[in-house]
Amino acid sequence: MASILVIDDSSFTRGRIRDALKAGGYEILEADDGNKGLKMATTQFPDCILLDIIIPGLDGLKVLKSLREQNSNIPVVVITADIQESTYKQCLDLGAVAVINKPLKEDELARAIEGILKYKNPPSLTDKQFDTLKELINIGVGRAAGVLNEMTHSHVTLEVPYIKILSPSDLRNEMAGLTRDKIAAVQLNFKGPFSGVASLVFPPNSASMLVSVLTDEERWTSDMNLLKTGTLSEVGNIVINGVMGSICNVLKEHISFSMPTYMEDTVDNLLKIGFASIGSTALLAQTRFKIKKLQIEGDIILLFEVGSFDSLLAAIDTIAGGTA
Repeated sequence: MASILVIDDSSFTRGRIRDALKAGGYEILEADDGNKGLKMATTQFPDCILLDIIIPGLDGLKVLKSLREQNSNIPVVVITADIQESTYKQCLDLGAVAVINKPLKEDELARAIEGILKYKNPPSLTDKQFDTLKELINIGVGRAAGVLNEMTHSHVTLEVPYIKILSPSDLRNEMAGLTRDKIAAVQLNFKGPFSGVASLVFPPNSASMLVSVLTDEERWTSDMNLLKTGTLSEVGNIVINGVMGSICNVLKEHISFSMPTYMEDTVDNLLKIGFASIGSTALLAQTRFKIKKLQIEGDIILLFEVGSFDSLLAAIDTIAGGTA
């Protein structure tokens, strides 16, 4: 039985939460101030924490900060009446997986908790599913390399040394080593039988090197920022569409894409954009661009909305079963 720790000084709100979650058969733990709640979190290890911000003792933000400093992996959902965007961002920066506004909508809360607990750990793939998925990505990357060759008149080789299926928290840990500074990323949304956000992410040095090689601009000028944005957006669009197009063609599915968006931000902030929905599943594929004897690394990140990755695996099973 999963346990939910509710940290809120309002008995009314705690009652609403109990009503919302009773159908799920959860064990409900309660604390009416931040000090008690933090102690219960670190001694009873609940599966999820529902946390108010304005509470006696340690306020909610301090509870979040303390849990983060202790490297807690317990997912925390902040429930607050504060609707300011700055508060929302601050909660996410401190490690909350979601923010839900008061007054509570019982069905919204129940879905959120179900999504968190169901997708707390990444799904396990069979060997056939993993091999098929890796092959689809390799095919897509190969097609993208062909387009880049024609576009740049340079020999561009793209490789995918490995792919991983990760939970949101594991992806953050995996990407944390990139840099503390801003990284370059091209993102676009995809929607259809499986939906989410696709990104091509570069560390700063790799991004600048890739632009210089593809444009033959070795000296950084005042126009290079625009050139960098345009070049990386085009490369990201080609690589992402190559990968997603390959998947959809083989699986005989159709998805639609948004326009690509280029941004420079920290890893944490870029990942929060992709994890707007609770319970996402991440596919991380490290990509190596080999151009003119240089090796430039980037990362393809596909963030699938709740349930979407299951839909992708079901489609893979259909194809793999049909070709076995």
